[in-house]
Amino acid sequence: MDTSFTSLNSDLEVSKNIKSEIDVPVIMIGSPTSQFAEKILNNGVDIVARYEYDFTLAEIAEKIDKGDSIEDVLGISFKKGGTNIHNKSRPWLNSK
Repeated sequence: MDTSFTSLNSDLEVSKNIKSEIDVPVIMIGSPTSQFAEKILNNGVDIVARYEYDFTLAEIAEKIDKGDSIEDVLGISFKKGGTNIHNKSRPWLNSK
């Protein structure tokens, strides 16, 4: 799910509705995810992709498809055993 600062609360409600209807992991992207990962995870979202998320989403999809763990994916926050885990940020492509 994509979110923005103006729609974050509504988007969190939509994600809760999705999870109540079907058993799928909800991944949220968008500007608020980098600042509010804790709030987002504590409101029904399974995975938050922070900052630049294009490569992050591709890696998450690949790992889920293969049945692999997402625990080493850079740039995400997720819940594990009721605890919010915040992985290191994915490096910027132009950084050296």
